[in-house]
Parts: sequence; C-alpha cells; structure tokens
Amino acid sequence: MEHNRSPRKKLINSENSIYWKAGFIIILMGILTIPNGLVQSLIQERQQTKHQVQNEIASSWGNRQTISGPILAVPYSILHKAAKEENDWVTNHMYYLAPKDININADVDSEIRKKSIYEEVLYTSGLSIKGSFDLDEIPQKELETVEWQKAKLIVGIFDPTGINANVKLTWNGSSYDMSPGSPYQKAVIDGIHTDIDLSENHEGISEFQTQLDLRGHYHLYFDPTAKNTSISMVSNWHSPGFVGKVLAEKHEITAEGFSANWKVQNIVDLYPHYGLMIKIKSAEVIDRLV
Repeated sequence: MEHNRSPRKKLINSENSIYWKAGFIIILMGILTIPNGLVQSLIQERQQTKHQVQNEIASSWGNRQTISGPILAVPYSILHKAAKEENDWVTNHMYYLAPKDININADVDSEIRKKSIYEEVLYTSGLSIKGSFDLDEIPQKELETVEWQKAKLIVGIFDPTGINANVKLTWNGSSYDMSPGSPYQKAVIDGIHTDIDLSENHEGISEFQTQLDLRGHYHLYFDPTAKNTSISMVSNWHSPGFVGKVLAEKHEITAEGFSANWKVQNIVDLYPHYGLMIKIKSAEVIDRLV
C-alpha cells in the first residue's frame, strides 16, 4: 500500500512546487513593474514640465512662426436683378489675389536660453520680402463693382507678438504703415495688414517690399503663396533640420552656421491653397518635432 501511494505523493508535491514557483514569478513581476511605473511617471512629468517651460518662453519671446503671403484682398459687389414685384439686391464679396513673384531673404540669429535643467533655442530673424502682383489677373469685368479704394494687403504671421519693430510696406514707391491683425480671417488667421488705395492704379504690375524683424523659437516655416517663390536663408545655427515637401536647391552647413536656398514655382492660382508648406526647422535641442 505504501509503495503504491509514494508516486502519487511525489506527483502532488511536484504540482504544488510548480504552483508555488508560478506564484512567486507573478509576485516578482508585479514588484518589478513598480519601479518601471515610477520611471515612466517621472518621464511624463519631465516632458510636461519641459512643455510648460517652452510655453513660458514662447509667451515672453515669440512662438513657432509661420510666414505666409502677402495676399491682396479686393472687395467687390454683385447686383442681382429681382422679379418685377421684388426689389433688386446686392451681395458683397472678396477677391484674394496671390503674388506673381516673392523673394525672401532671411537672416536668422539663434541663441540657447536655459531655465532650470531645460534648454530652448530662440531666434531673431530679419526678413526682407520683395515681390509683385499682376493686377490684370483680377477679372474686373466679371466682378462688376470693384471697390479699389478699399483694397488691403495682408501678411500672415502665426504669432504677431514676436514682431520686434514697426513694419512699413512700400507699394509702387509709396510707404504704408502695417497694422496688427487680419481683417479677413477666412483667408489669413492672423498677421499684419495695411489699406491700399488702388482706385487710380489697378492695372499691370505693382511691386511691393517690406522688412520684418521677427522673434520665435524652435521652428521657422514659410508658406509659398506666390506663383514663383524664392527663399534664401543664412543663420548661425550649426545643426538645422529641413522638413517639408520642397527640398533646398542647395545648402551648406558648417560649425559656424548654415545657408540654404529654395525655389517654388507654379504652386497656386488663387489664395488660399492647401497641401504645400516649406518648413525650415531652425533649431533642434531635445526633441525632434515635425
């Protein structure tokens, strides 16, 4: 009898041993997840703190900037003939004209600012923007009543608070003061604008020029709204990252900084457009954000 029970006892003891080992492994795995969770929590906390520091710097210096345009906004109205027993009515509209050519020369001076254990790259950019509009592209006969005296030129800027000096626009030799904001946010969400009276000259080629001193951090984007856009950039930042659908025609990166040139042709016929943006990332320190 005892001889017959011995294998059974051994089997039971073996099964119990397996259960104890499995239980021990499960408990050990649970204990090991505790420090892993603490590490993940610390990483998330550091990331949140870093983003808070970035937002604080952006609020006092300038955000990640996107420059688009300029565009020319020309109001017009259409008279609608009613039936005999009803009155005629007028609807008001806006025609947005993209530039024929834009040439942008950008000189970007960057520096690293530290706060606590975090670093952020700030930049001050001097932007020279020149170009032309072909006013003959506006279908004057189709638009009926065009209010040329109420035309506005708008430059899109993501964070206008980063503008470091008063901005003036030269239009066909005449000087205009640029004001903050965008009067037509469906076309340009934010930026600067000025009124331009085109009542005496609304045909042919009109040339414009402006200078922007713009502050920002980490990213500097350009949105090519013209039919032909040329961008040249030089900077003292030594490790730039270039992103976007349009590659630089040529660029050079050294220990003292970089230079790069882009050309974009025949992108749009009317503003606004979607789908293409040159993104020039002027700095990269901790994270790679695209």
